[in-house]
Amino acid sequence: MVPATSEPIDSDTLRQFTDQLRHWAESLISRGRSPLRKVETFPSLLTAIGEQRPPLLFWINRDSCMAGGVVLFPEDNDAAAMEMGHYCAQALGLRYFITWTRSDVSFWDDETPPRLRKQLPLTKKAPASTRDFQEVLQLLLEEVKLLAVLAAVPPPELSACYLANMWRTTLLAAEPLLIEHYRIARSEDRLAKGDIPEKLAIGKGFLTVVRLLALSHYDLLPTEMQPHQLEDKIRQALPTLPPGLRQSLAMGNTELALPESVAVRYHLLFRRLTQLRPASDLKRCCQALALLLAQEHQRLGGYAPPFPVLATTVTLLLNPDQVYETVGPALEFASAPLLAGLALQRNLCGQPAVGQTISLWQAPESFVPNHISGTLVDQGLPSPDRHNHFLALLRRSWPNRRFRLPATTPAWVWQLLHLLGLAAVDATIELRLPGGWLTSNYGLIVLELLQKQFTLDQLCDDTETITLRIEKSVDDDRITDLIHSETTRAIEWCWLKSQHPALLPLALYLPEPLLGLLQKELLCLPEPQTWPDSGTEAIFAFTRSALGRAFWKLLGEGRPLPRRTLLRNEVLRTGLPLPPAKILDQLQKAMADQTSGQLRQRAFERELALWLGSDLTSLASGSWAEGYESISAEAVEIDPKELAETIAMEVFVDGIPRFPDHYLYDYYRPELRLYSFTPPMIRGSEFFGRVELIDHRDCRLEVEDLDTARALLLCAAAGMTSTSLPVESQVTAAILQRYLSDLQNLHQTLSRSCHRHCADPQQAEALTKGVWDNQPLPAWKTILELSQP
Repeated sequence: MVPATSEPIDSDTLRQFTDQLRHWAESLISRGRSPLRKVETFPSLLTAIGEQRPPLLFWINRDSCMAGGVVLFPEDNDAAAMEMGHYCAQALGLRYFITWTRSDVSFWDDETPPRLRKQLPLTKKAPASTRDFQEVLQLLLEEVKLLAVLAAVPPPELSACYLANMWRTTLLAAEPLLIEHYRIARSEDRLAKGDIPEKLAIGKGFLTVVRLLALSHYDLLPTEMQPHQLEDKIRQALPTLPPGLRQSLAMGNTELALPESVAVRYHLLFRRLTQLRPASDLKRCCQALALLLAQEHQRLGGYAPPFPVLATTVTLLLNPDQVYETVGPALEFASAPLLAGLALQRNLCGQPAVGQTISLWQAPESFVPNHISGTLVDQGLPSPDRHNHFLALLRRSWPNRRFRLPATTPAWVWQLLHLLGLAAVDATIELRLPGGWLTSNYGLIVLELLQKQFTLDQLCDDTETITLRIEKSVDDDRITDLIHSETTRAIEWCWLKSQHPALLPLALYLPEPLLGLLQKELLCLPEPQTWPDSGTEAIFAFTRSALGRAFWKLLGEGRPLPRRTLLRNEVLRTGLPLPPAKILDQLQKAMADQTSGQLRQRAFERELALWLGSDLTSLASGSWAEGYESISAEAVEIDPKELAETIAMEVFVDGIPRFPDHYLYDYYRPELRLYSFTPPMIRGSEFFGRVELIDHRDCRLEVEDLDTARALLLCAAAGMTSTSLPVESQVTAAILQRYLSDLQNLHQTLSRSCHRHCADPQQAEALTKGVWDNQPLPAWKTILELSQP
């Protein structure tokens, strides 16, 4: 219960108290005759001052967003409590709110200023007892029962916040049902590869709300339809919308229909829209939609632009969080649900429609933006087929250039390269990108492109994201701002673009003394034409020094330190800073008289400190290189068996898929047939759809369809001697396809991991084969053969 002292109520005590009040209130409501039906504690509520969570809320009809009363628990009825009560009441369509303090329960008319309507003393003696709380709660509910009728707000006076909450109530209530619906669809292979049920469910729910708002506004839906007719009627009516909305709100050919339970909820929303007619006040409706987008845009893939959007002649907006005013042609790229919301907001607010696309690759060829602004977030790795497809598409935006991007390049990098090519000459490009890529293989390719054909105005790394502002022109007089850890450096662009692309991340992250060494050329970024062939031993020793290890941690992308045989290629690839040739000669001479490796390394580091400064060790272990000292020379000569075990633990962290057991969970007790055999097994003759299989003992097994035969061959290839498969061939075909797909994804992940750890591609391929063969899985060659019926 609420303490009797004057100390502020802590959050845990308040939650316990409101939970107890909710329990009592639900009991009283269930026994009495009251319009109230539900009690909720700390619900999410959109208000004019942002999202709020009032402690106690009484609902007449939660699904229709018809509230009975809201209760706040302030220390005193001060101005802050009155303001909070006003905004909550406004968002709920109420003319009053309630405050519950230590001494009384007060009912306030929502006026300016609030007027005390009624007051219920909590107790005549202190402290209040449980009985006192129960009695006051009962009186409160009786008063709410009257006010729910007498203090109802007429539909024309309902606020924009109320409308936004009404729409969002349906969204949140339908979301769990939609997620379940899409997960079932995934189990039945009705989703495209890589589709995420939760993301699709959120998008489908939001799209349905937007479609209902648009069709209701234009009065294109019949009021007498039933819930099961809702989606069919929506589909039929969408083509009759104005051109600015028709394409954005259109239903895709592969879009799943609403399940019946969800259709009932959206039909109820449609009935409320018919009653309230929110679009009769377009200004209010626009405000409500803006509130909803402000709350939901991030879940739909929208982000605030990295810099203020300037009105220019030709603008491309990437995943915008709201409608932005533009001048001249404009194109928006975002998810289909977000584009639908933006299109409706423009339509209702009387703004001209703009072009929209869910794929940057499908932007009109005639569209050449001179201002690109927004966020790229797609971290998915394209399949090998998509990889080749993207390479072909880049020929449109870069007809005279060919990119050699590694398999680990995420989708947003392909989009970025395409955008850089599409942009007009002298275009301004302002982007927010995922963090952690500046020193990656593909990151260095992007930075090299920027160095050659663009001017970098600003580069900002805030750990989670990287922000770029660039111009598609060459300006050697530009000063570039590099921002990291609240530190801003102003450096000449002509110097930053003059060397290896690794100079950009080095200039961004290095402490000032080390950056000074680069600027004074006491450290140099290597180039093939200046590689000191005679200094190999000194270069190897440098990579094992504290400073060299720290540089490698920054630039090596998590790989082990390079061995001698790969030293030149890896140092040139990463741009690892080295002392110049004349210093390397002196360092190598300092090592010459030492016999053991340990003494040679110590002599090297002593000499290095004389040339570069005695505080190198402290600089190498500073905040920029935190944890870098954990890389040891021993880690370089890692045992192949240990590396294979490490990769196997990383790739198979979730275990090995077991077929068919793991793939039958989505089917309720299917009829199974037992097969026994001695592996290995081969396919024999086929006759009228029946397939003969021959095992190691020359026993012949005849099955009725090809999919069952393929499934048995996979099981035998995995070393199994018996298995039970569904009698129904369609079920076998479905689970077989999922298993093959999982195996292909698993092998792709393994291959990427091995190539990430091995610079030599042949060594990486051998390691991939070795790790795969050591798992209880079918041979990769067998999987490839059986993937083609």
